[in-house]
Amino acid sequence: MKIEISDSGKGIPLKQQKHIWDVFHQVNISNSRETGGIGIGLTLSKRLVELMGGSFEFTSEEGKGSTFWFTICLPKGTVPDLMSQNSINRILLVEDNLINQRVSMYSLRQQGFEVDVADNGQIAVEKYLSNHYDLILMDIQMPVMDGLEATRMIRSIEKERKVETPIKIVAITANALGDDRQNCLEAGIDGFLTKPFNLEKLPVVISNLRHSLEY
Repeated sequence: MKIEISDSGKGIPLKQQKHIWDVFHQVNISNSRETGGIGIGLTLSKRLVELMGGSFEFTSEEGKGSTFWFTICLPKGTVPDLMSQNSINRILLVEDNLINQRVSMYSLRQQGFEVDVADNGQIAVEKYLSNHYDLILMDIQMPVMDGLEATRMIRSIEKERKVETPIKIVAITANALGDDRQNCLEAGIDGFLTKPFNLEKLPVVISNLRHSLEY
């Protein structure tokens, strides 16, 4: 991989170019007063790239600008098999907005999940009682019964039935900070997906459910 960036600034005088990687070296000292820089950014960048087995180079012409680039070799990425690694196969999507339902269902099914839908918390509890799910994606604000109340009821049912492995419940909420976050955790929420609902973050959420992380 090669990453390159060019500018049309003042450029670097030839006699200064050999010092460009020196710590605290700046071609123009006045820049530090204007931008707050102290001359370590390029040095740190070069060392980081070299630690990754790459190289960092540049060309510059005074009065015309500079081009900096680095190259690194990275292993080819793979898509984790989330369903086998995390035992997540069947998902209950609890969402009252019809458009959000359809978009989310399509995206989840494209990723290989089986998806069922509940329009509100009350229906979600009923479906939980009569079906097996590996994960519940729970919208928090809904009519009839909201997501927090539905989660409390599910956790109470699990406690009564002495369920050894409680179902994972991820909140879909516009605000997962402060009191809202604490209320979710107290209700029994395991993780968070913030609105607008970004399914690209779901694999990260699934892989970190045990830590109840927010994304």
